[in-house]
Amino acid sequence: MIFWALTSLLKSVRKLTNFKKPKHNTGLLLTVGSIILITLMLLLTPYCYSAPLFKERITFINQQGDTLHGNLLMPSENVPAKIPVVIFLVGSARSAFETNYEGFLKENFEKYLLAKGIGLCYFNKPGMGLSQGKWYQQSFQDRANDTKSCIDFLKGLPVIDSNRIGVVGHSQGGWIAQMAAAQFYKDIKFAVSLSGPAYSVKKQLISDFTSSQTCKGIEKSKALRKAKRKTSFVFAMASILPVNENLKQLRRIKKYNPDSTISTITIPFLFMFGENDKLVYHDWCMESLSTIFKNQLPVNIQVAAIKGVNHSFEEAPFCSGTKRSNLGYSKDFQDILVNFVATNLKE
Repeated sequence: MIFWALTSLLKSVRKLTNFKKPKHNTGLLLTVGSIILITLMLLLTPYCYSAPLFKERITFINQQGDTLHGNLLMPSENVPAKIPVVIFLVGSARSAFETNYEGFLKENFEKYLLAKGIGLCYFNKPGMGLSQGKWYQQSFQDRANDTKSCIDFLKGLPVIDSNRIGVVGHSQGGWIAQMAAAQFYKDIKFAVSLSGPAYSVKKQLISDFTSSQTCKGIEKSKALRKAKRKTSFVFAMASILPVNENLKQLRRIKKYNPDSTISTITIPFLFMFGENDKLVYHDWCMESLSTIFKNQLPVNIQVAAIKGVNHSFEEAPFCSGTKRSNLGYSKDFQDILVNFVATNLKE
């Protein structure tokens, strides 16, 4: 549609100026026209396809005294007197919202939630982006405390509806969203765990290492045995000689098991898993939830396993070698996520 509009505009300009193309300059004119057209499309596309918003850089201090930096995105249309907001928590290691999650957030959060009058808040872990500190020196409780510091910061802003704040975490951030739901239930309306394991850190490493073996063609039971041995070795390295950042954090989180946390969640909570997730097995998570709740999920907890998607809810086979730029996000995933968030942030 944009292409048609701009083409019509160029034709109109040509008529108004009585412009006639010399035959010998046809190639040059087409090149110049194409450049102008593409430039206009690039300039106008963000305004045609993006939800209206304004973005503000934010900072707040966590309980360890580090200044954490982030972005607050607010809708400029369909805006209530006070705006509800969703806090997004990134995953493990050197994850940052501006880099690792840029496309994920734009396509699955900004595209839909801003249009519904819901604000979004992202912040980086210590040591990532402009945030101070060192993420690998944090425990999961430290990350949960960072989330509480963000909640308290947002509650202090006059434009935010302090009674309508939600938390969504992806991967390791899903574990943190579970903790936030269990501990800060008076401060948030809901929480969502996207590909966040419903089982222990140790079991998550085993599932990751098992996938690496099975995708090389190794039989599942043999791959599982090898994965368990590798996990034991990595755990020993984390305890004795943590030579890199990942091992340094693993040393602090390796004993974590979410069972007691998940069992105490009383606010609306959504678990979402990808059936082709190589890092977090959805069937292991379902078994874990069944054990925790004795085969009877409480009414406040919902579970959705999305068919044919990977750890990031992109449509891909289990052992995919497809470039990420060629993958698309699941519409089922988007619909379930957006509906759950919008429903639980209603006034």
